[in-house]
Amino acid sequence: MSAKKINSFLHLCLGLLSGLMVIILSITGCIYRFKDQIQNIVSPGSLFVTPENMARIPVSRLIAGLYTQISAGYPLTIFEIWNDSAASYRICIYKIIEYVDSNFPQCQ
Repeated sequence: MSAKKINSFLHLCLGLLSGLMVIILSITGCIYRFKDQIQNIVSPGSLFVTPENMARIPVSRLIAGLYTQISAGYPLTIFEIWNDSAASYRICIYKIIEYVDSNFPQCQ
């Protein structure tokens, strides 16, 4: 094979691979961006509730009640409040995992 054919073949392969990466990033970005709409289609009752004739519970009271239910290793990470009165609050809690690398000295 000549150098021109090798160059053309490499250019084709690298172009297809980079194009595949762009397509994958675009699709996953769209899924991430529209995750609320997708979740509402997949499980319709998870984001919206039937509104009642009650005042909304204050956020401070919700957070205080939340911390009585969970242990100290789980801090509140995300608390989303929507303007729509039919939308529910969204709360995300993740466990803190401490990672200690023995190769690096620890700060005292």
